[in-house]
Amino acid sequence: MLSHGTAFISYLQEGQQIQEEFRDSVFWLNDQSFDDFFKSEFGTARWYDAAREKYFRWIDKDPSASISRLLDLARERWERHVAKKQPVTVARALIQPWAGKYFKDAINLSPDEKDQPDLPLDLCARQRWPWEGISRWGQALTVPAGRIELIVIQRELETAAQWRGLLGNAMDLLKVAGKLIVELPVHCIELGEANRWRLRSGQAAMLEHTENFWLAGLFLHRLTLIREEGLDADRNPCAISKASYFRVVFEKSEATSLERTTARMWLPDFGRNNHKVLDDSLLALAAELGTPIAAMPPSRSASTFEDGFSTPLSETVA
Repeated sequence: MLSHGTAFISYLQEGQQIQEEFRDSVFWLNDQSFDDFFKSEFGTARWYDAAREKYFRWIDKDPSASISRLLDLARERWERHVAKKQPVTVARALIQPWAGKYFKDAINLSPDEKDQPDLPLDLCARQRWPWEGISRWGQALTVPAGRIELIVIQRELETAAQWRGLLGNAMDLLKVAGKLIVELPVHCIELGEANRWRLRSGQAAMLEHTENFWLAGLFLHRLTLIREEGLDADRNPCAISKASYFRVVFEKSEATSLERTTARMWLPDFGRNNHKVLDDSLLALAAELGTPIAAMPPSRSASTFEDGFSTPLSETVA
């Protein structure tokens, strides 16, 4: 048996084309020569001499010549993907799918190499952003903060730490109005009366990033739960009581003035525990009056939070 499954003695069908690489290295038989070959030639000393000559002719061939087109195609694809460092924003979507699943229109993430992800990254563990790495295809990728439009997580989240890691990463990665979709087995929720539900392991973490967002160190932005629904085994919407899976959809939104005021009310020292940042209104006034910044009194009405933003106190009571 030679390369590509070509037999040393092969039957040549009518109209079949012979590849040049195999022409002189195979005994080609057709309907007219088939019977005579096995009756009078096969197994004779003359046949062994011819077979030895064909065999050595085959092994002396340069295999790169026969696969040059394949090599050229592979080289072209490789240079196209690896030549330049591309940001992940081309896809604008990240997905951590169920094991064995792969989506072509998103960057696939998984901490398990057996899933063959584009990036070996776990969104359910807290990460630092931007994150840089090498994809499964050998392409250098950057996952930037604040520029992702969609994140989809399809897995069972078993601990509150996983929920906090996921929601924290989502807040860092998503742009305003970006969506986080979480699909998990229905046994991960508890269903009460009137289809009221709660997460078995992540209810507190969810509240920390939505209704009580200041507990997660957020201030200007928060996550808003905009939809929840049950899914049947085929991922079609159905009643939660009959569902196999459960889907929740969050949206990153700007906190309103009322929400920021409520947050300050629950923060120690009314949220004024950091006085290093000047109030934007004072900076604007200094520019208008031409007053040097150093001459301005230190501001006590601005607070800096973990999401990297600062907001003047006057803004919260607007």
